[in-house]
Amino acid sequence: MVSIISIIGTFSIVIVFGTYFGFTLHSYLKNPARSKLFFMMSFISVSLTYFVWGLRVLIIPQFETDINILYPFWALAYAFGGTALVFLAFASLELTQKKFNIIKIIILVTYVGILILLVIGFEVALTIFMDVSDLTIVNQIVYISFTILILFYVIFPNAIFLNFLRISPSKTTLTYKKVRTIELGVILWSIGFLLDGARFPSNIGILIARLITMIGGLIMIIGFFLMKKIE
Repeated sequence: MVSIISIIGTFSIVIVFGTYFGFTLHSYLKNPARSKLFFMMSFISVSLTYFVWGLRVLIIPQFETDINILYPFWALAYAFGGTALVFLAFASLELTQKKFNIIKIIILVTYVGILILLVIGFEVALTIFMDVSDLTIVNQIVYISFTILILFYVIFPNAIFLNFLRISPSKTTLTYKKVRTIELGVILWSIGFLLDGARFPSNIGILIARLITMIGGLIMIIGFFLMKKIE
């Protein structure tokens, strides 16, 4: 039987980030802005990432051995997770008004490449993650490429926000403090996301990683609603 802790840890983050999405959607409908749109899409993508995995846990047999049944859930989780990171990167650029059009193009191209690769498929093998069967990437080139891209997507928004804080001429302005709040949330969100992806060998470890992710998201949205677009 699948651990109740695993189910709680999965669907709690679905609900929490779904709520964050609702807040940003409400704000966007009242006063549209691209930064709100990017945060909104990032939040809903996080929610969908864990929702897909939650469905796998609930409706697929615990130790399913048919890769063709498991792969759509696994691939969608990767796709939504990548979407969350990409929109967070775009949000960081929008809030700090950093153009970096070449980097935007690189992010989009690599992201589309990932989606195409997930649709086409590649060599995977069955493994056991916690208390359910899961998939792992067999091809080392694909595995290393995915790992590098994920690290890039995670590091990028942190680098943009930290650089803005570093070069800000005044460290006491309200704008500086608001950006600092958002970046604190992004750091925690990134740590939680990476720890979850590292696959702790215990349900408690996974739950802690997801709590860190949720706290990071909460701090991000607090800073976001205090945030006026940087002129």
